[in-house]
Amino acid sequence: MVSVGIASSTASAEVVNVSPGDDLLAALRGLEAGDELILAAGTYDTGGAFWEVTLSGTEAEPILVRSEDGARAVIAGTPAQNVINLEGSNFEFRSLEIRGGSHGLRLGMSVQNAVFDDLRIHDVADVALSCNRPGSRCENITIRRCEFWNTGAGGGGPGEGLYLGCNGDGCQFIDSTIENNYIHDTTQGSQGDGIDLKPGSYGNVIRNNVFYNTRQPGILISSFPAGGGREPNLVEGNLVVMAMDNGIQMVGQATVRNNIVIGASASGISSKPDPLGTPFEAIVVHNTVVDADGACFRGNEWDAGSGNVVANNAFYCPGGESLRFPAGTGSAQLLGNVVLGSTTGATTGFTDGASVAADLGDPAALVVYPPVGSALVNAGDSSVGVTLDFNELARDAMPDVGAYEHLGNENPGWPLAMDFKGMAAAGTDAGPGLDAGAARDAGAAADAGGRDAGSTRVDAGEGESGGGGCRAAGGGSYAVLMLLALAMRRRRR
Repeated sequence: MVSVGIASSTASAEVVNVSPGDDLLAALRGLEAGDELILAAGTYDTGGAFWEVTLSGTEAEPILVRSEDGARAVIAGTPAQNVINLEGSNFEFRSLEIRGGSHGLRLGMSVQNAVFDDLRIHDVADVALSCNRPGSRCENITIRRCEFWNTGAGGGGPGEGLYLGCNGDGCQFIDSTIENNYIHDTTQGSQGDGIDLKPGSYGNVIRNNVFYNTRQPGILISSFPAGGGREPNLVEGNLVVMAMDNGIQMVGQATVRNNIVIGASASGISSKPDPLGTPFEAIVVHNTVVDADGACFRGNEWDAGSGNVVANNAFYCPGGESLRFPAGTGSAQLLGNVVLGSTTGATTGFTDGASVAADLGDPAALVVYPPVGSALVNAGDSSVGVTLDFNELARDAMPDVGAYEHLGNENPGWPLAMDFKGMAAAGTDAGPGLDAGAARDAGAAADAGGRDAGSTRVDAGEGESGGGGCRAAGGGSYAVLMLLALAMRRRRR
């Protein structure tokens, strides 16, 4: 039975409580600005159909849909249909579990000022959460503290964790924040990127997420048309482990900093052209990449680009390539990098490290914090100007190379794990799996169609990820140890 009470915010707003067996779809469709819908614990089945919902809150009176305190309600769909097709503005979905559909949540033609917080979306035949209807626009979206896994289940669709935007700039995902999520085991579909940010999407921040065991890149970000006041995308503070392709793949118009990539099957970080153009304004600084089967960093067609920078990175691919520029570096700036492995197309801007153990510790145990005496300590170029590190702790006037600033004999921040990233700095509400929120770098960039059924979809993007062959297990010699680490550290649900 649906029970209704009056919320305290305005005289007209309501608190609606539903339980399994109630008509949840009708309750969702009946929500008005300021309403709060609370789902009691249990499973709510879509009955084999997709649910079409529009939520129209206001900035002053947003709509909130959440599980009751201390519980996580489950909305269960069928692989032949999406679970919920959702559009509107000024609303929040919080602490829900969604499973068993094609797309778990598919955002519609216009979605603005929406928050998706502490969701669990898994065992879907295609993508967990998408904004990819031709002509759609998703703006000022926050996706945080969510877990997405087992996408493309049953050999269904491409199976990304997040599919945002369309091929050929056919729709956009803009000025949004994706933070503190855990995206893993996206290997069952035909593609399986952790995040696929399509051409034309700009002004987004992808930070402090953890990616494990993705079929294609953990993070794939495309370019967007230049001009028009569009802000570049920012990718920072992420951990990518055992991507079965490139760890992080970009074009340009993006800053990629303070990330850690371990065991990628292709390149650790790759910059390459897409249909909108050649890489330019690709800023790759203070990342740590180890044990990529391709190059630690690869820049394709950088001879034709402008404004590209690769600085203060630790690129450790012994026995392979640390830097690869097939056509040379062009006008790119290379500064203060420390490398192990051969180089192609680059002759300056780097020095050799000693060894993986001496400079990084034990990547097989997910330890890449520089030990005492590491060649990374105080080896960076101070002109790069990145003020915080992977732990969001301050760098000093003589910055260390790689994602970490060496601040003592032991890592003062989060011990790497296949789980939600915890932070060392005090800040916003931490939520499940997090120690605390994050202080933000003052120099950061802005924070910021198809059908309803079936397992294949428009804008599948075949062939865009590229960059390397896939293999059944993750990266390099660390695969077995990483799996053991996962078994030991993985969160119980």
